[in-house]
Amino acid sequence: MKQEVLRLETIEDYCNWCGFDALHPLVTVVDMGDLSKHYPSDKVNLDLYAVWLTKGSGFSVGYGLKQYKYTDCSLVCFGPGQVVQVDTQDRKSDVSVGLIFHHDLLMGTHLGKKLSRYSFFSYSSSEALYTTAGEMIQCEALVNRIHDVLKQNGSKTDKAWLCDLIECLLDICLKCYDRQIVIHDTGSSDILTDFERALSQWYESGTVARKGFPTVAEIAYTLHLTPNYLGEQIKQETGVNVRDYIKSRIVLLAKQALLATDLPVSSIANMFGFTYPQHFTRLFKNITGMSPAEYRRNK
Repeated sequence: MKQEVLRLETIEDYCNWCGFDALHPLVTVVDMGDLSKHYPSDKVNLDLYAVWLTKGSGFSVGYGLKQYKYTDCSLVCFGPGQVVQVDTQDRKSDVSVGLIFHHDLLMGTHLGKKLSRYSFFSYSSSEALYTTAGEMIQCEALVNRIHDVLKQNGSKTDKAWLCDLIECLLDICLKCYDRQIVIHDTGSSDILTDFERALSQWYESGTVARKGFPTVAEIAYTLHLTPNYLGEQIKQETGVNVRDYIKSRIVLLAKQALLATDLPVSSIANMFGFTYPQHFTRLFKNITGMSPAEYRRNK
């Protein structure tokens, strides 16, 4: 029987699924030592970022359609939209601590503007990031510091302070990634990686402003696939309809533009190829539950 993919969109969703109280609406720290007692075996589509610090062996992760086993001192990173299934039954790790955060935490911040640099969150990096002992100590100190302050201050924790520490952690991850030797030979092109790359190129080249976001047929043509096959593969990888996946990426990029600039909503709508701003507003509200103007005010 095919296993359904559960979508977790918020920190509260994630913590409720695991059986823990969230430390903050947009970020939390979890300990695999406690988590393994509660962790369900569901496949989940996380609309969150996660950085796991692991020592020892037995940290096995279903990642998209593949299974990976991580050993030694390593960092395991996930990004929004990825399907994850963690197996802790045979875990022998001495330490497995995870920092989980929502992209809204970074909106309008220096870290949010440079997030695209951290390519290790992509599906194309289906390997652990191996660290030196010193790097692992630094990572542990950063995550433990975040955990201690979140326990003390909760939702009142300063956002800028949190982002500064998360940025330090991600910079260490990037340093490890830059020298990383790929440990998993996929043997073939990953369709989701190619799909995400095609979406990014469409936006970064300015094509989206001229033509709007691509149709499934246009992306499929670029990847030399049929639209039906592409749709089936994206659905299987993420648990999300391919059209909804494209829409979610539009809204994520629009959130960044809303908080990083003072441009009116109509101008941002034009940036994403919407001739009529009300169509952009309707899409944004359907996905986030609020209009672009409300989102900007609330953040």
